[in-house]
Amino acid sequence: REWQRDKAEENKDEVRKSVAQHAAWEAERTGLLTAIREAKRSSKPINGNSLDRLKNELESHELDEPEELHPQRLFFEDTNAESLAYFAAKGYQSFSLWSDEAGLTIGSHGMRDDRMMGFLALLNRLWDGGEFEPCRKIAKTAPIIGRRCTVNLMLQNSILEHLQEAGKGLTRGIGAFARFLILKPISTMGSREYQEPPQSLPKMDRFHSRVLEIMLTH
Repeated sequence: REWQRDKAEENKDEVRKSVAQHAAWEAERTGLLTAIREAKRSSKPINGNSLDRLKNELESHELDEPEELHPQRLFFEDTNAESLAYFAAKGYQSFSLWSDEAGLTIGSHGMRDDRMMGFLALLNRLWDGGEFEPCRKIAKTAPIIGRRCTVNLMLQNSILEHLQEAGKGLTRGIGAFARFLILKPISTMGSREYQEPPQSLPKMDRFHSRVLEIMLTH
């Protein structure tokens, strides 16, 4: 997460510039389409531009669409299939659906009964490392190629039971559960004694340092 925060800070100006450039391009495109409709309706040039010239300008404009940059994200928590697929395609090549409070994920809009099938099917495809080329008329889409996704969810037993029963057992029927390694540690509630937290965690610090080093060199 430190890498994600650092990258967001490092690239924030470039991201904002790209968003502004794409908005300007979109506004110009809208203007050309409006002019084409008006020229066709009136059968007269618009601002000295004939219908054919406006069409040519639109064709050239389409070829000059600027890339819209997005912050590089490794962790997603409250999302849906469409959003996850788009950011997977446009973002960093490795990412995760990760939560230490998975009720936020299981209870999200994307996991409602009427949307769960698409979400779980997408996770199945990502688990396989397969490609996915969505095609939606309204939503932003982009092909997912060469991406890797990790799913790591911590949840209470009651939420796990809810997930198992959701969609009339869809999680099992679609093969989602078969792709998970599910661990249920023995509860220590009522038996844990307070311990002073350690002053430092040198092994954990070395691990995080090494992971960050690897990411900075790739």
